[in-house]
Amino acid sequence: MSDEYTFYAQQIEMSERILSAFTDGEGEPYGILLAQMQSGKSGTYFHLALDSVHRGIFDKVYIICGSRDTSLRDQTKDGLSSAIESFCSEKATSFSQGMTLMRKFKQSIKVYWNQEMDDVTVCDRCLIINDESHTASSKTNIPYKKFWKKAGLSSCLHGDFSTLRNRDIRVLSVSATSFSECVENQKVTLGFDVQRNSFSAKNVFIMDPGPTYTGVPHFLRNENIIFASQPISEKTNGDHLRVVLLDEKYARKYCIVRTARASLDTDLVRDIADKSGVIYKAVHSDKITESLEFLSTAPRHTTLVHICGIARMGQELDKTHIGFVYEQSKNPAIDTLLQ
Repeated sequence: MSDEYTFYAQQIEMSERILSAFTDGEGEPYGILLAQMQSGKSGTYFHLALDSVHRGIFDKVYIICGSRDTSLRDQTKDGLSSAIESFCSEKATSFSQGMTLMRKFKQSIKVYWNQEMDDVTVCDRCLIINDESHTASSKTNIPYKKFWKKAGLSSCLHGDFSTLRNRDIRVLSVSATSFSECVENQKVTLGFDVQRNSFSAKNVFIMDPGPTYTGVPHFLRNENIIFASQPISEKTNGDHLRVVLLDEKYARKYCIVRTARASLDTDLVRDIADKSGVIYKAVHSDKITESLEFLSTAPRHTTLVHICGIARMGQELDKTHIGFVYEQSKNPAIDTLLQ
């Protein structure tokens, strides 16, 4: 068995802290894990899921996400598979015991993305991990809402945890940008809504990313984030993007631009690439035939990668050959922009 997946000290510590809060009889059964982007959230909840099943605290763990992004789903499934192998290698004292543990975990811990939620039947004595929870805040996310309604757990999203306690269910929301949920939580805490005086606040866990973490403050200090982009439209013709593309330091790099309209913007973005003398490559969520793994291979020519509907969350991308990411929306959602 492989032990390539590494659980770091801060991930194990946070996992144990959350599990203790869920099982000590006093902590709230709903928690929010806040951690900076790419700081180890997945490893933390993988360890939580594995440890809780291994210790017999939960019979099932459901890892859900309100997104339809298949590349992020596949990344999560691959990560879970590697985490299971690593955990089994650590806990098992023999090959046969390791295989038994592995089968148990694979049967007990499942990943369900937006388009798969209709197939889920939530049992009692389980843990629900809501990954990238900010993606589900939209009122139009019907599959996500149906999941909670079908399970009879809709009320827990707003602070009524009675059903969670009665059915011995715990919920952990996970996000680097869980703004709306934290605002709702604060309203409950401060008693702003009279109708919710009987509701409880969710337990918030803030994870330390560790001393070697590089995040947004670092990028701002080093001027890696430049507030100079301009909207790409028939009116602007993407002139500013074209100027940036022609900068020699981006030669033979992947230059990423994200637009909102996918195929409707294709001709315009392709024209920008043609006039700049670079390669055009489209990666749109509605017709994606490959993941973003090609970014790991150095391009022979400068390549303008046009994305839409993907890479709005915690995908782990090989950044070695990326020259820049151009966010051209006039009013981007803050969670999407940060991710």
